Amino acid sequence: MHIFKRLKRCLSAAANGLQVIGGAAILLVMRIESVHAEEVVLPAVDGLIVKTKAAVLQQVKLRLKTFGPGFCDVRVVFAGQVQSVVAPPLYWSNWLPIGPAVSGGAYELAFSPQCDTGALGEVKFEK
Repeated sequence: MHIFKRLKRCLSAAANGLQVIGGAAILLVMRIESVHAEEVVLPAVDGLIVKTKAAVLQQVKLRLKTFGPGFCDVRVVFAGQVQSVVAPPLYWSNWLPIGPAVSGGAYELAFSPQCDTGALGEVKFEK
């Protein structure tokens, strides 16, 4: 039983960045690279190319609004996924995830309001 407790302690210490040698714990110095990604917000226009950073798996987001007095359905195609979203009148909607989670590539956005008044959109992602 004593061996199993010691093994468990060693594994736990290793998981926390410590190396155990002969019962003594030694802190390992590790180089951690920071993956800095800049958040970008662009106007959502039909045919927009969204270029995402390779090291960042992310969910691209969209917000919408319409100029008219009513709501407007908007057809959005992103990374092969088709969605119908609703733009509220006059005020921005919350940020909505569009398409699947993506990383490292260039993805085209198809943005098509399905109403007479039209709609504005903004796309947010990390570059």
